[in-house]
Amino acid sequence: MNRRYHRRVPEDLAAVLDYYEREAGETVAEEFQAELMAVIDKVAADPLRFPPCGPRLRRANLDRFPYHFLFEVRSGYIYVTVLRHGLKGGASIHLTLTAIPFSSTPTREN
Repeated sequence: MNRRYHRRVPEDLAAVLDYYEREAGETVAEEFQAELMAVIDKVAADPLRFPPCGPRLRRANLDRFPYHFLFEVRSGYIYVTVLRHGLKGGASIHLTLTAIPFSSTPTREN
């Protein structure tokens, strides 16, 4: 299944990568991106195996890092709506900076 991303997802990813590179080093930042892309691949292969978290959204968690993303299953593709950091107590934050570190530029939708 194809993948598309909300226009802020690449910005959010850039913020996370910058943070990990600054605080833990380039290797950890690369490991984060590799895990994120692996989970996105799993979602694209079988999106309905991930739990719903609302009428249209589903949630996919990363294993090694305290992040998850929300996505919609659309006709022929998944649409990743947000990348979030999960804080203790179930709260979350939405990050926004600028840059697009994806290996290929995602299709953007508003």
